[in-house]
Amino acid sequence: MGSGFSKKSSSVTDDLESGIDMLQIPWIEDGYPPPVPPSTARKNIFLAEDFAEIDRRARNTKIDNTTRYDILLYMLVEHCTNDLQKVRAIFTWLGAQQNLIQNGNFRKVKKLNGPMGYMKLLHESKGTYSAFFAHLCRQAGIPCVIIFGVSKSFDYNVGDMDILHLRNCWNAVYVERGWRLIHPLWSCRKVKDYKQSHWKVHGSASQPDDGSEGRTLNIGDDFFFLVDPKIFIYMCRPVVDMTAWQLLPDTWSLEKFIHAPVYRKSYFLFDLTLESTDSCILVAERGDVEVVFAVNENHDFVFTQELFFDNRTSFADIPKGTALEKYCFISKKNNKVSFHVRCPVSGIYKLHIYGGVSRLYNLCDFRIVCEGACKNAKPYPLLKAVMFGYTEKSKEMGLGSPSEYGGIIKLKSGQGKFLTFETEPGMDVAAALYHPHKTQEEMKNFVATKIREMCFDEKKVYVNVYVNLPSADQLDEYALHVYTKGQGEGDRYRNAVNYLLVMDGHPNDTPKSLQNETRVQQALDDLVVANRRSVPSVGELDTALMNAETLQVDNDDVMEEVKEKIALLELKRDLRLAVDHRNADVLDKVIRRGRDHGRDEELDDLLVIATAVREQLLRLRTFLLDVLQIRQPTISEIHNYTRPKPVVHDIMKAVYILLGEDERNLLVWEYIQLLMREVGPGSLLNRLKLFDVVHVDRARMEQAHRLLDIYGDDVVREASVGTEIFYKWAQNIIVEMVVTDNNKV
Repeated sequence: MGSGFSKKSSSVTDDLESGIDMLQIPWIEDGYPPPVPPSTARKNIFLAEDFAEIDRRARNTKIDNTTRYDILLYMLVEHCTNDLQKVRAIFTWLGAQQNLIQNGNFRKVKKLNGPMGYMKLLHESKGTYSAFFAHLCRQAGIPCVIIFGVSKSFDYNVGDMDILHLRNCWNAVYVERGWRLIHPLWSCRKVKDYKQSHWKVHGSASQPDDGSEGRTLNIGDDFFFLVDPKIFIYMCRPVVDMTAWQLLPDTWSLEKFIHAPVYRKSYFLFDLTLESTDSCILVAERGDVEVVFAVNENHDFVFTQELFFDNRTSFADIPKGTALEKYCFISKKNNKVSFHVRCPVSGIYKLHIYGGVSRLYNLCDFRIVCEGACKNAKPYPLLKAVMFGYTEKSKEMGLGSPSEYGGIIKLKSGQGKFLTFETEPGMDVAAALYHPHKTQEEMKNFVATKIREMCFDEKKVYVNVYVNLPSADQLDEYALHVYTKGQGEGDRYRNAVNYLLVMDGHPNDTPKSLQNETRVQQALDDLVVANRRSVPSVGELDTALMNAETLQVDNDDVMEEVKEKIALLELKRDLRLAVDHRNADVLDKVIRRGRDHGRDEELDDLLVIATAVREQLLRLRTFLLDVLQIRQPTISEIHNYTRPKPVVHDIMKAVYILLGEDERNLLVWEYIQLLMREVGPGSLLNRLKLFDVVHVDRARMEQAHRLLDIYGDDVVREASVGTEIFYKWAQNIIVEMVVTDNNKV
């Protein structure tokens, strides 16, 4: 197979290869290993920081018109000790030549059989990056294949069936006993701000996007260096007679590639999983669609979206003045993020989804096909592009433990609802109800906030937001926005959490006076019923009491009895939570509160358990003292052992077994080294700090005990000072577990 696909009619500034290789470098050489999927993921063989010195040398390697390939390769790989380092040096050097390739003066370069000659070909769109990269690798003795296929590049129109014109080429290199994929061009350059003119832009339906050729940026992008095949297949697929070079256990057909979700590279940098329709083409059968992702709940992640309309292929047109941004909104519930889209008219839509932490990236794109618009499609009641539902931002703004996590709440016309949050003393909380056709003055009588002290922790309080939907002749939607303001922040309130309130019931025709009497009586009935339960719920009692107080129910005896019962139930709940969370400071506070309370048999039992856990935590904290004194150089010393003594290997195996690792993986010292390289939450010291002896099963304890039992203190001490500290920690933990088990019996 050669490189003879037709030249694309566009400039050199795009992200498709030129299609011409004047030197006709062969796509493969004789004697190469067959194409099979790599046995390990990229992260197991490549960490960018390990190649910092190689990268520095490669970027500083200069050549001129007289430099031959053998001289260039000698300069690049003279300090390399394996093929992976050599490939990295070649990759980095090629990336560093972008300014020269695009802007250099090659008039004096007459011969094409040297590195400067091939860069001249690239400058004139008569060569390909993949062919140049393959030639460089082969000169260094590294097997490298040129793969031809199609790609979902920057000018790919999401959902298009005809993509054969988007031809591209990339490489596979054989390193670390397997084939790995590299896209040299996409690692060196990207196109930014490219726009297709037939789409009407988000928020401006009356004017089409004028289109843009985009601009080419020189970049140094590691994403496409040794990219895992299961990721790369979403972006590039080899031609049919090179199918094996997908390097996948189950290869993709062209149809599957065309219909696959269009994930941009940033999508794979975050912990996201698509849980809705697994296709880039979504059918809005009833005029609306929903795209759902599972995300890391603890990730401080922000999402936004853009909605476009295709005025070229659609049968209808968007009415003048229609703001498309109000026909899509984002909601979050726990670890699920949903993108909701309504189609105001039949036609073809495009949804861009963006996300990130400190900045937003294009994550993925979808085409929406709507043959029948939503019946009476109305825009969502959005003030601006904000996420609905409880998010990490809500927590940052001072609201915790929400009673409602999801961004959509369904209520009947005229129905009310309490929303409860935990917050800090001194935090001001305000709420506003929004409707696109009603004034804020009209809405302010339907929402209120109330602060209540929280029993569990003197530093926390409850805030209750009460909202009551107006009675309406037709079903409607409202946006509830909750704002917070901390002490010393002046008059500035910040948006903390938002909910979409959706009427899903028919209007209530009962007269308002009768409605109020009924609600007061119902509140009292709910309070009495909750109080009489044999196993009452704090939430049920608390909600019933707040409802009764808001509606001014006149029965002080019942309400006082309920308050006392809530206080006792909260104390018992807080003791259970403190034991479960195993936080020494919280345990101290709750134990003091329990001792000040009156006698109660169940409460006394809980206090005994809580006190025992508190004493155990003090012992565990003592075990950690020596470990916390360890400095990074000590850990690095252990990590840098290439062939550690058996005692060192066994001690670290025992430590990681107690921390939850599989003993079979720990048989290989390189795996322990990989674990010890972890930083942040996954670092060894952090895992030791968070270790909970209660939840380690006996089998793990026995595994660790078998490893440590054969060594004495002198042997351990002679092996390594750092290892001795980990040995003592593991010994103490094992003793603690045995004692705990005996006490349970």
